[in-house]
Amino acid sequence: MAGVVVLLAVGLGYYFSTSAPDSDTLATSGLIAVVEGSKLRVLDGSGKNAGAVESVPVEGTVAWSTDAASLGYGRGDTLYWSPTNLQFSRKLSTIAPGSRFFWSPSGKEVLVQTATGVAIVDKADQATWKMDGVKPLGWWSATGLVGSGVAVTDGKTSRILSTYNNEALWTFDAPAVIPSPVSPAVLVQRSDGWTIWDPLTGARPIPNVAASGTAAWEPNGQRVAIEASGSSGVVIVNIGDLKTSTVGVAGAVTDWAGDQIAIVRDGTTRLVKPGSRETREIGGATFASLQPAAPKSASTAKPGKVAFAQVTTLKSGGSAVAVAPHPNGRILYIADIKGRIIADSAGVQTTLLDISSQVTAWDESGLLDIALHPKFPQNRTAYIYYGVGGITDKGDVGLRRNLIASFEIAADGVSAVPNSLRVRHSIATPQQTPMAHNGATIAFAPDGQLYLAIGDLGNADLAGDPNALSGSFFSFDVDQPGDWKATKLAYGFRNPFRFTVDPITNQVWIGDVGGIIREEVDVLTRNGNFGWPLREGEICRSTRTDCDAPGLPPIHAWYPYPKDGYPCGAGVIGGFVYRGTAIPNLAGWYIYSDQCTGDIFAINPKDKVHEPILMGRAPSAPDWGAVVDLVPDTKGEPLLVGLGSGVWRLTPGN
Repeated sequence: MAGVVVLLAVGLGYYFSTSAPDSDTLATSGLIAVVEGSKLRVLDGSGKNAGAVESVPVEGTVAWSTDAASLGYGRGDTLYWSPTNLQFSRKLSTIAPGSRFFWSPSGKEVLVQTATGVAIVDKADQATWKMDGVKPLGWWSATGLVGSGVAVTDGKTSRILSTYNNEALWTFDAPAVIPSPVSPAVLVQRSDGWTIWDPLTGARPIPNVAASGTAAWEPNGQRVAIEASGSSGVVIVNIGDLKTSTVGVAGAVTDWAGDQIAIVRDGTTRLVKPGSRETREIGGATFASLQPAAPKSASTAKPGKVAFAQVTTLKSGGSAVAVAPHPNGRILYIADIKGRIIADSAGVQTTLLDISSQVTAWDESGLLDIALHPKFPQNRTAYIYYGVGGITDKGDVGLRRNLIASFEIAADGVSAVPNSLRVRHSIATPQQTPMAHNGATIAFAPDGQLYLAIGDLGNADLAGDPNALSGSFFSFDVDQPGDWKATKLAYGFRNPFRFTVDPITNQVWIGDVGGIIREEVDVLTRNGNFGWPLREGEICRSTRTDCDAPGLPPIHAWYPYPKDGYPCGAGVIGGFVYRGTAIPNLAGWYIYSDQCTGDIFAINPKDKVHEPILMGRAPSAPDWGAVVDLVPDTKGEPLLVGLGSGVWRLTPGN
């Protein structure tokens, strides 16, 4: 079974089996695994026995591995795997009797149900991940996902989890979801029917198809087959436009491989080709799994070089520090560190907001970011992050505050609603500190929460205190009235200057600026301790002796100072997981930079050891502030901001 997730109703329970290859599979290789009573048999395309051993005892579900070279099947509390001819069987894992299991996309691991929950085991029967209190629903496919993505349920609520940190990436108020084999989409089973959900487009109910017990994805993810109520036949749904058709054969859908769907009814399996009247019957088979074609070799292509196209500069002076594109793709909102928001529409610039008289633009303080509300087309609300105070009339460093404020943008998109600026949250420094390590980013998550990360504010020891304000990551409900209440999500950061929220995986990617030992890239874990000041990256600081304390390792860390004579290179600028289409071989890779060298790097989140690819160097580098922001535009293409050079677009290079 390749590229398919199957939900099979057996008695009063549901049994799932899945395998999802790394590439599309459009034809079966001919073999069919069938369950007849309590025996597993392997048949060829003509229905004749194809195994060296005619049958083996089986209980529960059966699934082909993704490389099409072996079968997995349950018997009692043991999951076995066997070659296609059933000549011998080997124990793969201990499972809950009669339960569900799922081959991983690589075919090297299996997601199983245990007596207490779920586990991922390899072919050496070693558990690499587990979680209690839930049941498995399958593997979730998303490029650029750190760790594995798995779907689980507690019987009422379904979740997509990252096995890297157990974060719930997405949650569904439904007892079951069926992940697509090739994309982040899922088929959601609700009491009132079926819904197709995708991280970018949201939920789309499938019209006129009632909830039922069985469904399967086409291997290429373009269609789903759903068991219809009564005898009207299995329904085929096109994912693109949700148009439906029927195959004229009713029953439980157990598999879809190549151009064939396996449908079971009244103790007989029928193989049906959508759009054709051709049907084959396998009498006495109460379950059928179709062998996938051997997957194609995975591409080893890596991202190439990028070029830099000037988009705009601040024509009235100032220094660009951040950019936020209008959803219409025609207007850019540029933050000037000195305290202005500039609206740029095809090169025509207007000052949208000017609070330069309030902002302290000194050292690492200033107006640092702008973010648009997720419902910006409806409410036209924008948010800014900036610093005030901190310098006395004698020029000394004193108490200061970092503020989040909101304001409204007029319908023309290039002017602000007068007197709409409202301070929504104030962060006071706990003592007199340098104007440094403020963080610089505010960004919305898909659930509508606004995220803010702040550094240690110049006092390293406070960052390691789980009860302190400094060195922490926060979320805010922007719909709450008055001064917002902050919810602390993590701590142990030195200066998480730039971060982004991936719209596909919902993972938060953070660039945390180091001292002199390591720069690092992290993925947010709720309630996590990211190590500072005990560790810098993966290294214990020389002045510390208590590095055995808990701390999450970085995704990627490196020595910041280049070896080619550059005078600088000590400030990671966190970027984003690329979801655009213009730059070849970059999809799913994480791109980031350095604020001085201006080097643009890419790493593949799926790699266990990250080897960064150098894609280019910002035009104004090397220079302090050569890169201060790196974000996607409305189409997922990279926009780069240089403090003195303005806004640039990354394009395919030579």
